[in-house]
Amino acid sequence: EAVASASLCRFHGLHRRRFELWARCQFALQRCTSGAAGSRPALERVQRLGEELAQLEGQVTRIERAFVDAFGEYLRQLQQDVRKELAETLLARAQELASAWQVQIDEVDVQIRKRVSERQASLTGSLSRRQESVRDEFWKAEQRRSTQRLVGCLVDRCGQHQRGRGAGLGESARFLAELASTELAKRGRLEREVDSQVAQRMERIRARKEKELGIWLSKMDQLQTLQHLQASKDRQLIFSRVSMSLRRLDEDQVIEHRQISHQVAKHASRLLRMTDSIQHGLPGGPGAGCSMELAAGFDLAAEPFLYTVLRSELRVDNAATA
Repeated sequence: EAVASASLCRFHGLHRRRFELWARCQFALQRCTSGAAGSRPALERVQRLGEELAQLEGQVTRIERAFVDAFGEYLRQLQQDVRKELAETLLARAQELASAWQVQIDEVDVQIRKRVSERQASLTGSLSRRQESVRDEFWKAEQRRSTQRLVGCLVDRCGQHQRGRGAGLGESARFLAELASTELAKRGRLEREVDSQVAQRMERIRARKEKELGIWLSKMDQLQTLQHLQASKDRQLIFSRVSMSLRRLDEDQVIEHRQISHQVAKHASRLLRMTDSIQHGLPGGPGAGCSMELAAGFDLAAEPFLYTVLRSELRVDNAATA
């Protein structure tokens, strides 16, 4: 009782003081009505206690509403602290998940960019090798044609010489020299033709390869876009769930605040009527079955303030649920 009484707020401390004054006043009044010796001092004591009790009655009546409002504000502050802590926890967890998803997306983006660079470098190397291959094919074909023409001329000259129609060996040698110089003269023109043909063919090959690469890049872009859209939807979803949870908490706290404030107001009203309950035998008083009796020999220590309050609250609650 001593420890609990020391922890009482000013409102309950005032009611405790009021209860003790009321109990002493009742005890002194019983002494006066019993006709015991010294009844006049007891009557003066009753009068003095009654005046002090009247002052306390006025005080508790004035501060009852202030206590209920202060408790409501205190409860609201507790609820705000709970909401703030919960909101910080939920938002931190949501941000942690969103950051983890973003890290995964960034890793995928890096892999895609690396793969794109590899494909572009591979395409450049492939086109370069393809160009050399095409050029070699054209030159080999031209060399075969030149060789075939040279062999044809040599065969024709040999046939004429065997039939005795051809010129001598000196003239044949001059013919071969002229043929070789002609081929050399044609080489520059052939190089330009080969370059033109290689460029045309490579343009077709490059267009086909770049089209394939463009299709592949388009698919990669679509993949990245889908990943970013999904991540954005997931982020919105998780933060919307956090907001929904906080809204539900707000609704629950409003209901909780209303219910607790109602119970506190009822408690304050019961404290104000507690002495009347005890005196007139209403629910919560000894007339309804409690052990404390306002009779000679009443000992306040046997039924202190806190026990009386708890007994009164339990009695009223039991009567309401019965």
